[in-house]
Amino acid sequence: MHDPPLRTKILLGLLGIGIIVIPFALANISERLFSRGSGDSTPQKVDSKNSPSEVAGKEDNKSVAKIDLASLISVVDKSDTLIIDIRDQESYQRGHITNAINLPAEDISKFADDGRLESLKKDFAGYNAVFYCEKNCSDLYNVTNKLGNSGFNIYVFEPGYEAWLEAKQGIEK
Repeated sequence: MHDPPLRTKILLGLLGIGIIVIPFALANISERLFSRGSGDSTPQKVDSKNSPSEVAGKEDNKSVAKIDLASLISVVDKSDTLIIDIRDQESYQRGHITNAINLPAEDISKFADDGRLESLKKDFAGYNAVFYCEKNCSDLYNVTNKLGNSGFNIYVFEPGYEAWLEAKQGIEK
């Protein structure tokens, strides 16, 4: 389990690289990073060898795998897991997976272009990062490809926010 100063560093790092989050979400992010349940389970890779769970066209990055709904449910409250909603801020504000932080795909692309992506990679080191957006969202793989071999485990929840809603799991607004 990571100690609070590391989580504080991550939060400040996200803020420091220009992420703009609405005021109530900002307060909730800090609270969630410090109050998540403890536990040592990690997201389970789904059929991780030579399968669609590997990122298409990304043979050099075997650390990116799909995570299924059951696995996501089991890790959503874990202290070593960051749930990252890459939808636009407006979609995030309408509702998002419990404990998710908003890091729009467009911002990640800008970070790659201006060099701030390396700082983001350092802030996420040691965490399991689960990225999601809408179902069949091409941005999901664009983002994870940009993050590449970054020192943290990258997972994608391909079914997206809609599947989370259909499963009647916790959401926040």
